Amino acid sequence: MNKNKFILFNVFTQKIFICFFIMTPSIIFFSKFLSDFFLSLIAFYTLAYLIKSKNSEYLKILVFFFVFVFYISFNLVINNFNQILFLKSIALIRFPLFILFPLCVNFDKKLLDQNFKILFLCPILIFTFNLYFQAIFNYDIFGNELMNDYARVTSFFGNEFIAGSYLFFIFTILLAVFKTFTPIKLLLLSLIYFGIFLSGDRTPFIVINLFLFICFILNFKDFVKSKQIKILLLFVSVILSSFTILHYTKAVNLSSIYKYENTFKDIVNDIKKEKNDEGLKRWPYYGMIFKSYVILKNNFLFGTTYKSYRNECSNLKYKKEYLKITNNHGYDGCSTHPHNVYLEILSEQGIIGFILLLFLIYNLSNLNKFIFTDLKKNYFLVFIFCYFFPLKPHGSLYTNFNLIMLASTVGYYLIFNKKTKE
Repeated sequence: MNKNKFILFNVFTQKIFICFFIMTPSIIFFSKFLSDFFLSLIAFYTLAYLIKSKNSEYLKILVFFFVFVFYISFNLVINNFNQILFLKSIALIRFPLFILFPLCVNFDKKLLDQNFKILFLCPILIFTFNLYFQAIFNYDIFGNELMNDYARVTSFFGNEFIAGSYLFFIFTILLAVFKTFTPIKLLLLSLIYFGIFLSGDRTPFIVINLFLFICFILNFKDFVKSKQIKILLLFVSVILSSFTILHYTKAVNLSSIYKYENTFKDIVNDIKKEKNDEGLKRWPYYGMIFKSYVILKNNFLFGTTYKSYRNECSNLKYKKEYLKITNNHGYDGCSTHPHNVYLEILSEQGIIGFILLLFLIYNLSNLNKFIFTDLKKNYFLVFIFCYFFPLKPHGSLYTNFNLIMLASTVGYYLIFNKKTKE
């Protein structure tokens, strides 16, 4: 029977779900719940499609993502069962299902482009405008004063310091969608880039530059020939220099520059091992590395299970060994997570989970075979590399924000660059 006879799979319903798909990353700053709700609806739709079509080939595409999710749940059951965490771990299956959505539906590319302009670009422009407003005037567009001790601009994320990370995802999504680089599109990319800089979020600013550097190397010949790229590089250099000059001449007070400056000083002091009353400024990061190592050493195969680092790190059984490694430094290495995706998986899922994570990354990278231009493939692979770059600090892999934005970015590359059947 023709699947289009079913309401769930008819053309009109597919258009609605494509709208949900487009909106998933663009409204997350407005409501994480609503963004996750749309993502979950898409996941259920994909699952229903796969069951109806009886096509297991799609599941094989991300087989290790599904295996990773099931392993997390199984590990939780056999080692430290918690009903709520078990349900949350099983629910992680919605993310690979969401990613598979573009491969399961047919869509009108013109309608897709129209939806993108209305449902994606408009919210992002509002978010970015508010971020600039905050950075320059220390107030948002509603008159709320920016007040935090972290010298970061958050736009609509409030007390969550993730605006820079969010804009990194948005930047890579725009590269997935744009077919050509017109002056307007280059200007928008520049606004997003400077937004990351002004957010004061150090890791995303380093990562976006790493991303651009690798893309430049991979596409060196094409970029060197492009007058637009040369103009863009000059424009970016001039604007960044202008921001710095305006800040140090007191014309504008940019908190982000203080953040970068202080971080640089802290790292230099740590390298020189110059201690003050507070000890090494960057010590909490070092402490989490050592505590993760001690936890892994004592739980090598299976780790301590899903979202357990926050509790396990304070377990007294690790204290003696940890203090020996850290030379009795006062910081206990505790946090909600180790701030590195590989340390998080090693400590919580053990070496088995770590191996499955590597296969998961391979699965995601292998999706580039569905992308039909070499340039977009390069962007996609560089994004995967930068997102999972082992030496950078990283929010918890399990958070809704990180997984929603990761799944959305991968999904955008597929839906806007997938070869359509003739």
